[in-house]
Amino acid sequence: MGATLEHAFILLDDAAAPPLPEPGGKTPLEAADIPGMDSIVRERRVETEVTIPDGHTRRGP
Repeated sequence: MGATLEHAFILLDDAAAPPLPEPGGKTPLEAADIPGMDSIVRERRVETEVTIPDGHTRRGP
């Protein structure tokens, strides 16, 4: 019998990028064609994980 995938982690690098003039002032994430991720979100199979250690900020200690 094959293995069952219980969890998958999707790390969105640069997901907080600012809106761009093209396409239509959307952020790259808003403009992306990502039906798989859209489905995961619609089905509410999403959790948030903090990946920055305590005492650090996004830019360093």
